[in-house]
Amino acid sequence: MAYIPKPILTDIVRHVGRSGFRYLGPFIAAGSFRQSIVFSSEVLSEVNLDDFVFNSRLANLQSQYRPFLLQCLSKDNHTAQYVEGLRRLAQEPPSQDSLDMLGTTGPHLLYARFAFAIFLLCCSSVDQGFTVLETFLQKAGSFDIVEAQIRNMGTREVRPYARYIHFNRIPYCCLDHFTEIDVCSHCFGFTYACNIEQLC
Repeated sequence: MAYIPKPILTDIVRHVGRSGFRYLGPFIAAGSFRQSIVFSSEVLSEVNLDDFVFNSRLANLQSQYRPFLLQCLSKDNHTAQYVEGLRRLAQEPPSQDSLDMLGTTGPHLLYARFAFAIFLLCCSSVDQGFTVLETFLQKAGSFDIVEAQIRNMGTREVRPYARYIHFNRIPYCCLDHFTEIDVCSHCFGFTYACNIEQLC
């Protein structure tokens, strides 16, 4: 077999990883040299972890893929930060670290921005939550994916946000909407915050 210099091989593995993390399996199995390339920060910081987003059970503590997710998390992969932050907020008591994890990925992933806004609302950071939600609503079209990810991942069902969720003031609309289409951002946020609170 021809010798491939490490920088070129790293670039090849990085491009393969952008197609999906499962494609890196043969490189991991090919020996310690190629395995070290896969687990380098150049590869793990950019690897495609969409499977974790759309099958969020892969992030659970019992998952065989969790060690790989944690490796990506240690290399500042934005998707890994989002998935782990969402898992912690859904399955563990609320913490500032988990919120911060979602907050740092918000500029990079729309799902993270939406989840961050809703969990801020759940934790009674109403003004911050609505500010983040406004930035999300300017860019997004679909909202139900975060709720579906939490359902798929599973929760402890102890409702840790029940004691936090409250709103300081009545929205400007006075909760008066004629159709689902003309719902204001405050009612939209309140509805999803209540849905997430019920799920967790």
